[in-house]
Order: sequence, then C-alpha cells, then structure tokens
Amino acid sequence: MEKLIFREALMNLINDYSKEGESNTPDYILAMYMEDSLEAFDNAVNHRNIWYSKDTEDGECSYCHGKGCKACSAVHHLTNKKSVAP
Repeated sequence: MEKLIFREALMNLINDYSKEGESNTPDYILAMYMEDSLEAFDNAVNHRNIWYSKDTEDGECSYCHGKGCKACSAVHHLTNKKSVAP
C-alpha cells in the first residue's frame, strides 16, 4: 500500500513539473522507473555494506539469505579466488 501511495505522489510530482514532456513518457512509467532505480540503489548499498563488513553466515548473504542474487554470486566468486602476490 505504501509503495502505491509513494508511486502516486511521484506521478503527481512529475506531472506538476511537466517532467514527462521531453521524453514523451507517461507519468506512471517515469514514476515506476524512478521507484525501481531507488530500490536498485538500496540493494547496491546493502550489498556494499555486507561486502565491507563481511556480514555473511556460512557463506550466505545476510541481505538476500542465499536466494542467489547477482551481488552474492560476485562476492562468492571474488572471495574464493586465490591471492597472487605481486
């Protein structure tokens, strides 16, 4: 419910400032895009925090809990590589 309220407020803001004009894209598509972008950024920040804190449990991401997100795959790949001395 909160997500729909936010999206509607965002659509109204886009419409009030005519920000859909240049791209000729409907307000609701721009609002969905912006909402998805915020969610993607939140996910990136959470995974960054996990990476720096090494916040894992038995090799399982404490953010997505081993559901196989791309960040977990990348972290797993990078942490299992052997270090090569220069």
